[in-house]
Amino acid sequence: MFMDMADRHREALQELTRMGLELARDLHEAALSAATLEDKDRAAAAFHRISRSVRQSMALESRFEREAQRKAIEAERAASAARVTTLVHRQAEAVSAIERLVWTEYEGAEPESLFTEIGERLEHDDYQQALLTQPTDLIVRRLAEEFGIPVPPLRGRWPEGPEGVEAHELPNQTHPPP
Repeated sequence: MFMDMADRHREALQELTRMGLELARDLHEAALSAATLEDKDRAAAAFHRISRSVRQSMALESRFEREAQRKAIEAERAASAARVTTLVHRQAEAVSAIERLVWTEYEGAEPESLFTEIGERLEHDDYQQALLTQPTDLIVRRLAEEFGIPVPPLRGRWPEGPEGVEAHELPNQTHPPP
């Protein structure tokens, strides 16, 4: 099985820590049971070096863990920022398209209040999810149907629509799933 470098390093540090602790215990016992002061001094000095090495291994392991957490948080923030950017862009596309329909097809009074209601509707969770997962034309059609705005058949291109955005035949359904 393939292990990435961080996993190998983490595993090696854990093993070094275990071995160092075991050796430190042995040196501690040797220092306590030493017959002469010289033997006790040598065992204590070796214990000090090994225990320092164990502490450094633990500190490095802790640092690796903090770095992994930091990277995960940064990746989450980047994904969230990308989601927000996509959502804002797609919402602007939907608003622009529905505004065009209102100005060209809607015959009711006070289109400005209609724009406000549509903007509020686009803030609902089901529309926010739809903006991330569904084509804009389906969302526009759903909004138009909900607000009684006539929708011309979409063949070829949007009437005066966003440049480069090809429309396609829409399925014959009243409300696409959010």
